[in-house]
Amino acid sequence: MIIIRANKKDIKIAINYKKKMAKAMTNFDIPVSFEEINFNKVEENLLKDLDNKDFYFLLLKNKDKYIGFINFSINKFPNLIVDKYMLNISSVFIDEEFRRKGFAETLINYAIKIGKKHNCVQVELNVFEKNPAKFLYKKMGFSTLDLNMKYDLVSLQNIAP
Repeated sequence: MIIIRANKKDIKIAINYKKKMAKAMTNFDIPVSFEEINFNKVEENLLKDLDNKDFYFLLLKNKDKYIGFINFSINKFPNLIVDKYMLNISSVFIDEEFRRKGFAETLINYAIKIGKKHNCVQVELNVFEKNPAKFLYKKMGFSTLDLNMKYDLVSLQNIAP
């Protein structure tokens, strides 16, 4: 197993994984369909992010096959004058046939190791309520920090008279 920090030459592999993740997320009640996602814009933004030394897009390779990725960034705590940093995990994705085999945990632990080298004092991630990965995060020691709530403006049942 090899973990590779993606660069611009890996953009097609990275975008392919972003597409796989977007398809999987359609099961989590997100208000955007796969068809609505502008992957040209996703690629443009990712190319910019790859120039940022504090942004990481790590690809996981098992034997000769890519099987997943994690992307995260090292950020200064917002609204603080002190120099405290946090690791913010944006995405973790493992190909379906390799799930529940410890690969996601390996990527998260690798990211945490990088965060410790950058003196991060906290790791944050967001997870959809219906995403079964939340059980992995809880098992790893993540706890609920806050609660995001939604109000569906599209559904007719929620429109006030």
